[in-house]
Order: sequence, then C-alpha cells, then structure tokens
Amino acid sequence: MALSIWQIVILVLYFSQGVAFWKLLPRAGISKWLCVLSLVPLVGYILLLILAFKSWPNDKEFG
Repeated sequence: MALSIWQIVILVLYFSQGVAFWKLLPRAGISKWLCVLSLVPLVGYILLLILAFKSWPNDKEFG
C-alpha cells in the first residue's frame, strides 16, 4: 500500500505538531508527555487554549 503525496504531507504536519508541543510544554511547566494527547485533534486544540491562557513561569518578570 503506497501513500499518496497528500497523505505524506498530512503525516508530516501531524507529527510536527507533536514535536512542537514536546518542546513547548516543558517551558510552560507542563509534562511533555501530554504531547501524545495533543495528537488527538480536539484535545490538541484544548491544550493549545490552555497554553494560551495559562500564566507562564516567566510572566512574573513582566508583572
């Protein structure tokens, strides 16, 4: 079974999202193993919203 070019593009984008969450979550003080959950489409969106509105460790510097 051969993959089409579109399936390869979708797989690359899908796993690049996982890598991005893997690098981003520890900076926000969240376990990087939650990136596995970010690969589930709706859970990934919710996790992105949590990251957007969570106070980050460096926020205390800027008051």
